[in-house]
Amino acid sequence: MAALFEGLLRTLAPSGIAILQLPTFIPGQDFKIADYLSNTQPQMEMNALPQRYVFEIIERTGCRALEVREDNSIGSFPGVSQTFAIVRN
Repeated sequence: MAALFEGLLRTLAPSGIAILQLPTFIPGQDFKIADYLSNTQPQMEMNALPQRYVFEIIERTGCRALEVREDNSIGSFPGVSQTFAIVRN
């Protein structure tokens, strides 16, 4: 998720804007790649990219957050989802 997010931001043209919705918190989520790959994958899943990593990626890619809003895009699923407006410097 982090790699896709970073790759997307790197494709923005200077002054380009991205509007993205991401789950940023799911209670009890503890993602470890080795554990994930050693188990059978579900057909549908949801993972979160913690907000601190979202902001690290935004900064690393030469972008900045214009606005961040909590939304309910994950419906009744427990957790936090946020919509980000991001501009490339």
